[in-house]
Amino acid sequence: MFQLNENVMKRSLFFLFLFMMILVGCRKKAEERVQVVLIDGIRHIKNPATPLKGTVMLEVDKIIEINPYEHEEVVLKFFTSVKDEGGDVILFDVEYPEAQRFANDGEYLGSLFQKGQGPGEFTDMSPFYVHFINDEIWVYGRPKLAKFDKEGQFIEEFHIGDTFAHFINKNQYVTVIRTRQAQDEFMQIVLKNINDKHEISEGPVFIEGKNLGRFRNPSGGGFSDQWGTPNIVYAVDRKMKKIYVAENTEHKIHVKDHDGNTLYIIENPHARVKISLKEKEDLWNGC
Repeated sequence: MFQLNENVMKRSLFFLFLFMMILVGCRKKAEERVQVVLIDGIRHIKNPATPLKGTVMLEVDKIIEINPYEHEEVVLKFFTSVKDEGGDVILFDVEYPEAQRFANDGEYLGSLFQKGQGPGEFTDMSPFYVHFINDEIWVYGRPKLAKFDKEGQFIEEFHIGDTFAHFINKNQYVTVIRTRQAQDEFMQIVLKNINDKHEISEGPVFIEGKNLGRFRNPSGGGFSDQWGTPNIVYAVDRKMKKIYVAENTEHKIHVKDHDGNTLYIIENPHARVKISLKEKEDLWNGC
């Protein structure tokens, strides 16, 4: 019996050793494919051209379904949504001041506010965004911010003035600033601060660029194109307190903190494609 246990123990140790060797080998292989290097003191995470574990498959379970068109009061044409930690949902149109509230079980709770120019009201054809901030509903539409409680009751409003305002907490938001000098246009993604007196001050610049999002005619003028031209984009992770900024020509995501410091840079391999000035002129003349 002792001999049998000893043999079983030897086989178990062998398979354990083999498993550890495979695990170490896979880890080394992954480390060879994903490189983390320091450049000027900043971590650069260099990813491979393909996912480490092949195709990523997602299985999604439906938790709640909201069909706003089941309700006659809802006249949304296009809409996006926000959800708070409790699961309540607000659907809103970024072009027109309409927002509809739904409970976490899908029950329709009604419209958030009225169109107009009074307190807590907004007019058509203005950028329009909704946020859940500190158990309140914040609605931004140029040129003001209106606050409501969770029941939709108006609290207060004040002037901001920026075309876009992506709030990351009650005192800070990320926005886009555009300026023009002669024939050149400059674009910045910046953070702005709001104090207790509703005074706004400018914070750090996360990323900036020149003559972005446009096809330019050498003789002057041009037309806007957000996808087929060099441009900068951003995203805000409110929970992790990070801001992600990138140039669409660089395939690098710069991860920043609220002070504008670069925490790390995520990189993906890519092949640069360039077209000549003649090809750009041909493209312009063919439009």
